Amino acid sequence: MELKSEMERCMAAMLMEDLSFYRDSPRDIGYQSLIYLNLIRYTDRCTVGKLSEMLDLDKSTVSRKVESLVRDGLIVRTRDEADGRVAILGLSGDMEELYDRYDEPYDRAMDRIRSELGPEGTTMVCRALRILTEEISR
Repeated sequence: MELKSEMERCMAAMLMEDLSFYRDSPRDIGYQSLIYLNLIRYTDRCTVGKLSEMLDLDKSTVSRKVESLVRDGLIVRTRDEADGRVAILGLSGDMEELYDRYDEPYDRAMDRIRSELGPEGTTMVCRALRILTEEISR
């Protein structure tokens, strides 16, 4: 196995999965909205401020888009229990269900990694993913 070809295959498969999600969505979701939904889904305690920072966009621009997603029923806001001034963003129930279905291949992959590679192998995969994330985020 060559690392470069395996990395390319993985990235292409993930892109195709995203495109499939985009096409199969029961609602007419634009690609920009999909980016917001992905960030909200996979960012712990996501807020407008975090989105603004990640997307390098003005907070008012992000707020308008978030408000649009709330009106469309794609996301919900909940007040932070520790600080009631902070609104945490999350996916609506319908969108959570859709994402859960599309996350199934990743869940199966994690199960196989744990099963086939054991604790040490799983630790190495986590380390490799951390390296990948750090380099992508530079």
